[in-house]
Amino acid sequence: MRISIILESFQPNYWGGKETRWHKLIPEMSRNHDLTIFADFSKTNPKIAFPDSNFKAIDIGPLPYMYNTNGKRSLLHAFMFTLKCFKLLSVKTDLVITDLTPLISLPFIRIMVIFLRSNFSVVWHEVWDLETWCRYSRFTGYIGLILQTVAYIASENVVVPSQKVEEDFRKRYSSKSPTLIQNGVDIITTPNFASKRDLVINGSINLLYVGRLIKHKNCDFLLHLLKAASDSGKKWNLRIVGNGPLLQELTILASELEIGHCVQFFQDIPTDDLHALYRNSDLFVFASEREGYGFTVAESLMFNLPVVIYDVHFNASTHFVTSEDFGQKIPKLDVGLWIDGVEKVLARERANVSRDFRITQLSWSDVSEIYEQFLISTSKASH
Repeated sequence: MRISIILESFQPNYWGGKETRWHKLIPEMSRNHDLTIFADFSKTNPKIAFPDSNFKAIDIGPLPYMYNTNGKRSLLHAFMFTLKCFKLLSVKTDLVITDLTPLISLPFIRIMVIFLRSNFSVVWHEVWDLETWCRYSRFTGYIGLILQTVAYIASENVVVPSQKVEEDFRKRYSSKSPTLIQNGVDIITTPNFASKRDLVINGSINLLYVGRLIKHKNCDFLLHLLKAASDSGKKWNLRIVGNGPLLQELTILASELEIGHCVQFFQDIPTDDLHALYRNSDLFVFASEREGYGFTVAESLMFNLPVVIYDVHFNASTHFVTSEDFGQKIPKLDVGLWIDGVEKVLARERANVSRDFRITQLSWSDVSEIYEQFLISTSKASH
């Protein structure tokens, strides 16, 4: 089957949930299908982005940076991406796949798909309500919701990566049924760790955050958490792994709070180094208020690392914490509550989190097989 995938972003240019999903699935898909990928390859060679993959790469770059300096999505990027997507008309294809974002591109891609007489499938990583839109952009929240609804009308064969997104989609858009094809995990085997009870009292604790440095991840709160812990005499360190428009702001804040000595920032580190940070940390802290899946939370649990996370409706990663062995869910961004949550997790005897979590998850090869069967059924249904 001839498949065209239109990507707004990919690793290593951007690190996030949807980028990780494509990074894992594209090599598998390229083995069985005639694959064409449309993306901004002006900065990164396609073979570096997707090693061990066989596909035709069509460069739609250079594109502006995906985020503004305030951590919000760039309208210029969205417009330029939409214009460059018209290169899709240069190929013959049986199926076009893209993500929900940027919203404004979906109606135009749908028109091109009709012109090409091909099938269409859209991966929805999140579904926002009006309150979320207005919190994200106070003056244009209603416009955002309208654009999301137009994108819904333009979408076909919708795929969602988590049960949380599926529930949100059905609640807001009941006339179309999405197909749940969850994300997979890399199968990691880790030793069972001893209790951290003594470390809570006497030793140094290493906290870890991995993710984009954008506003809704609330990394500034994590710095204030570390400041409060330091002021109360706790020997906590924080490793922040990720890149984004707020990196400089967070670095300055750490200096202003006088906690620079116990905060480390890492960007663009090799996978082996990231895995070493997971293994050598005591706890994963995740204050994000909005996640369609929560890859780094899943990764943490695979490395036997319990988590403390922000328990809000639009953070799908809270579904991973099914017992206190996995960590704590905190309902407010309150440093006192978070300090208590961290200490409760560290004081518990460490269960074999990785083993118990792995039982409930699919491998990426499993996900790829399920996704391929979905794509084949989509193609057959259209004939």
